[in-house]
Amino acid sequence: MYLRFYRWAMDRLDNKNGGIVAFVTNRSCVDAINTDGFRAVIGREFDYLYILDTRSDVRKNPKISGTKNNVFGIQTGVALMFAVKCPYDPQANTVVHYYTMQDEDTREEKLQFLKHNALNTIPWTRIYPDQHNNWLNISTTDYSGLLPLVMKDGIGIFHQCFPGVSTNRNDWVYDFSTKSLSKKVKYFVKIYNKSIAENEMDTSIKWSETLNKNFENGSTTKYSKDYIIFSTFRPFIKKYYYSDPLLSDRFTDNHLNCTVLDNKYIACSGRGHNHVFSTLAAKYIPNLDAIEKGQCLPLYIKDQSGKQTGNVTDWALATFTKHYQNKTITKEDVFHYVYAVFHNPAYKEKYKDELRREHPAIPLYKDFRTWAAWGKSLMDIHVNYETAEEYPAKIQVSKNETIKNEFKFDKKSNRIIIDDTIITGIPPEALQYKLCIRSDLEWIIDQYKTRPIDDKTILEHFNDYHYSAYKDEILILIKKITTVSLKTVEIIQQMEAQDI
Repeated sequence: MYLRFYRWAMDRLDNKNGGIVAFVTNRSCVDAINTDGFRAVIGREFDYLYILDTRSDVRKNPKISGTKNNVFGIQTGVALMFAVKCPYDPQANTVVHYYTMQDEDTREEKLQFLKHNALNTIPWTRIYPDQHNNWLNISTTDYSGLLPLVMKDGIGIFHQCFPGVSTNRNDWVYDFSTKSLSKKVKYFVKIYNKSIAENEMDTSIKWSETLNKNFENGSTTKYSKDYIIFSTFRPFIKKYYYSDPLLSDRFTDNHLNCTVLDNKYIACSGRGHNHVFSTLAAKYIPNLDAIEKGQCLPLYIKDQSGKQTGNVTDWALATFTKHYQNKTITKEDVFHYVYAVFHNPAYKEKYKDELRREHPAIPLYKDFRTWAAWGKSLMDIHVNYETAEEYPAKIQVSKNETIKNEFKFDKKSNRIIIDDTIITGIPPEALQYKLCIRSDLEWIIDQYKTRPIDDKTILEHFNDYHYSAYKDEILILIKKITTVSLKTVEIIQQMEAQDI
């Protein structure tokens, strides 16, 4: 809403007389990716911008306290902006001035600074927005010269890149059990079709914008077990997914065409991700949140005639074979090479700002074969995690009868506790392999544990899940993923020593 307040105020200035707009607002307008359009507009409509950034966004820096460092004692960072519009001059360019406080400055220090400094005494720094309307975090790297990921104007490594599956009703259409999933979906379909017949939405099921449109169009559906497929729900967590496109907000032809193929997917962090850029290969279509804001790069797609074809472009193959003077390079080699690059710590650190703003771009490293081999090894490890060797962790059953309903990772003792069962002997190195915000072992615990259910209908009629029913499966998965983690860390360490 605060951006609308800017618009409301801007509309009350005119070109002839100009004027000033001043607001104290959320600081996301300064550097958030989803406010680049706002920065473009305000840069066109004003001649001078003075931005005083008090920072202290607790969500971006959890080390600070919202009440101790934030000027309002809130979780959201705060900025002051003075936007000056002069009488109309078509030749004028906007001048942007910026001053920032530090996250660690206390609230009182910041308020005292504001109290004792006039605008003309603040040591402003002039900043020069780039072509993407960034005011801060402007790239000084060679990113623009890297190979584009997605085909545009005949140039790009992949034909297609699209978001993962987004349902807006995960509790209804995902489940570890086919029996439980079928039961929920049959109920949902029955109530949905009844709502259409009676022209009244029954709120006992989960509605959304897309389902609302299907309702308005009178689009009914029918339960079919053929819709039940596997999907990579979270890292190394596969679930049964009811893939009727009508019941998901985003399950498009792109997804459908890929799921009928014997396929592999690279999922990677999408535009606007908040955590470290991450990637994971899978053989089942990924959910949007399998990796944060996840984008899918399948190995195979279908062309317009419905024929299976490779997703790596002819342009990419020609570019790689020419650059490396090696005609034996295949499209699958390029696929593996990209997967390796996405794991390279140096790549993720060097281009972290660019990776948050746009699609990844791909550098050409010196030793293609080494990187492609690493990518293939990583892909084999990750795609086939279910057949990995079980790491010889120690499993002990406690005789303490008071231990009940406890499923957690005790990091202090490096133990995983599942009720009366304690898993020890997991190497600390296994926790170094992280995807977004968690190690892969922590993802297992996060997804299998019993969690609160917000949906009232699910809670009342379909709340029959408990991790204890999957205990043996969980124990095996933990040991296999420990092996996967250790092998992944070993390859990444080799990358860190490689001259690129």
